Amino acid sequence: MDILAKKEDKLKWLIEDLPLRKRVINPLLWEKLKYLGDVTVLSKKQVSSIPNYGTRCMTELSEFLWKHGLDFNQPPIPEQVGVDCHISKDNADFYVEAYTVDCVRDELKRVRLAYIAGYRDHYDIPEEQQVLMWLELRDKVKEVYSKYQDGEVTVELVIKEDWVNV
Repeated sequence: MDILAKKEDKLKWLIEDLPLRKRVINPLLWEKLKYLGDVTVLSKKQVSSIPNYGTRCMTELSEFLWKHGLDFNQPPIPEQVGVDCHISKDNADFYVEAYTVDCVRDELKRVRLAYIAGYRDHYDIPEEQQVLMWLELRDKVKEVYSKYQDGEVTVELVIKEDWVNV
């Protein structure tokens, strides 16, 4: 198990391959849980209610999750859908950016964690509704990074006054 693996990769680890005691693994398998991601979407209460899953099992599993930067009650990571599209800040009408500040060679640098950009829909969606959708997206990105372990994360939503792509 590579501790430096990406979160998405860790969630795909097979439960049967985890370096945990059989007493911890078997009840999870009996519940038809196959991947670590199947466990992380459950609450602690749900996992602790699995038959034959006592305090020791919960402690061992919790410590394993913590060691790998995971926890219970996490939203599933959706499969990537669609096509990658690169929209620069200059060309975007809206964008959400999440970043942290890191010290690189004695200099503070912004480190981008997430960037989502888009254009206004001039035909189908009223502008007020588009703004509300971007505000909701910003809030979701804030929620995702609220438990970021490597420092404070800033999440910015930029809405351009002038329509860039008219």
